[in-house]
Amino acid sequence: MQLFLRLLHGRIAVALLLFSATMTVVAAEADIFIIANPQSEVRQLDRAQMRAIFSLGRQYWPNGTPVRVATLQSDSPQHAEFCQQILGVYPHVLDVAWTRQMASGQAWNGRTFTTEKQLLEYVRRVPGAIGYVSSMSHVTDDLLTVEVPR
Repeated sequence: MQLFLRLLHGRIAVALLLFSATMTVVAAEADIFIIANPQSEVRQLDRAQMRAIFSLGRQYWPNGTPVRVATLQSDSPQHAEFCQQILGVYPHVLDVAWTRQMASGQAWNGRTFTTEKQLLEYVRRVPGAIGYVSSMSHVTDDLLTVEVPR
């Protein structure tokens, strides 16, 4: 009987381990889509370029249009996913970069929004704007989708 209980306990532990690993994978695969105003003329950016842009270090697109960064509030789950998945940093690291750039007067191009709808409207109407969303359902043809190879 003890052998049976040990085997059963071992199988339950393995099942829980596999279940938790599966949940981790599902959470890590949440989609984040990068969107940009067409005047940015950007179609693809690598992780280093994304970090430079979203830390407010890059002020202009190659065509001379000012970069206008749009993010969701730091405490939103979508923002955390964006920071970790796309930029490879924790949200507080981005917050520190923004604070440093704004305090030094070197940056003026970052805006924070409470909803994805607000962020989408900003990117849609502001030349050079770039942001992110967790769903493509409200993204229309008047916005560019930016590819970020991982």
